[in-house]
Amino acid sequence: MRVLSTIALIAAICAPLVSCEKSGSTEPPPAAIPGSGPVESWPATRSTEGGNYDVTLTPEGGAIERNKHFAVDVKLAAKSGDAAGATVVVDADMPAHGHGMNTKPETSAIDGGAFRTEGMLLHMGGDWIITVDVTSGGKTERATFPLTVE
Repeated sequence: MRVLSTIALIAAICAPLVSCEKSGSTEPPPAAIPGSGPVESWPATRSTEGGNYDVTLTPEGGAIERNKHFAVDVKLAAKSGDAAGATVVVDADMPAHGHGMNTKPETSAIDGGAFRTEGMLLHMGGDWIITVDVTSGGKTERATFPLTVE
């Protein structure tokens, strides 16, 4: 009985010290992503980590609101050559909580490096990262757009 009481006491003392953050995450916090501090206004342009593309992200209506469905327009500009044949996947993640969106957005190509993603939903307030994966010639590069949702 004494062992169980000791274990319960240790658990009660240690519980507040345990973080709810996802352990083992290799995703850097938004401020640590090179060249991509938090987005403060839209549209926003970021380079992919490989440096081959500039990606401009424009939310429908010019803003992103908590728990409201929205679409984003993506404009892709290749730094050399063109963006023809590239595909784009847009997603969002909340690294501190270890989860993403509750929806599965769908991206459609429009033309000339333009895409539209529908079905986005940032369902809670806090720090999010919208990611845009650009794939061309079997190689994928990512642009990141950290933001805080009120």
